[in-house]
Amino acid sequence: MPIILLMSGSDKVINALKEFLSSGREWARKPVASMPGVFILKIPGSSRRPATLALEINPIDEFGNPTKRRGLIIRNYEELESFRLLINERKLDDLAKMVDEVNPKIRKRRRPSAEEPLEL
Repeated sequence: MPIILLMSGSDKVINALKEFLSSGREWARKPVASMPGVFILKIPGSSRRPATLALEINPIDEFGNPTKRRGLIIRNYEELESFRLLINERKLDDLAKMVDEVNPKIRKRRRPSAEEPLEL
């Protein structure tokens, strides 16, 4: 069941997060219903630290499934602010375009339509 964000600090949301932290399995990913592509991730604890929750930002497909095996993991608000500054950097746009130019083009697989016969 997805976590539904109603408003910041909502008791209902806090309780759902606490429940997920205590009873969710390690590395479980729970979608946030009101923000497609945002997930709550349970990170297992170790001998030095307890289990924690983190945000995962991962693009989704037309069925709501994550498109990457693992997305961008954000462990706290400070990290979120740091990522915002980096992502908003204009030079990053230019660099991403240059990387696109240099990388070999990958053809997407085309799924046959219902009318198209399969070639065997």
